[in-house]
Amino acid sequence: MTRKSRTDARHNRELLDAVLAERVAACEADLRAALTDPDPWRGLSATVRHFAARQVDDRGLNEVLLPPGTAFAEQRRAHAGALERLVDRASHAGVARPGLSVQDVRAGLTALASLRALPPARAAATIGRLTELLLAGMAGRAAVEAR
Repeated sequence: MTRKSRTDARHNRELLDAVLAERVAACEADLRAALTDPDPWRGLSATVRHFAARQVDDRGLNEVLLPPGTAFAEQRRAHAGALERLVDRASHAGVARPGLSVQDVRAGLTALASLRALPPARAAATIGRLTELLLAGMAGRAAVEAR
């Protein structure tokens, strides 16, 4: 590898790191907004919808962010804790279906993430439909009645 190619590779990595940091910051902002939303169902459902939208808009993001030992492991732990608080809040408010656990929500998010490998137009449509199905399955009576 030449000196120029090493410099180019380092520059490309710095650009990728900057883009990833920006995306992680956007996720953190979304989670902060969801946690401070006075409506627990709106906070949880917005989080699921934002996650789904990222599967369409940032198709390669999870491949870079999720492997063990990545630079964003601490942020992933913080995001996981925020998701747990969102589920707990919705459950305690009676707007999540009885017995809904954070593991249930994570299973739904995993299902959404698995669809990003579809061709873009098909992925967008399928992820949108699955998002609404998942939210309908997560919603408690109070959330359904409020619609």
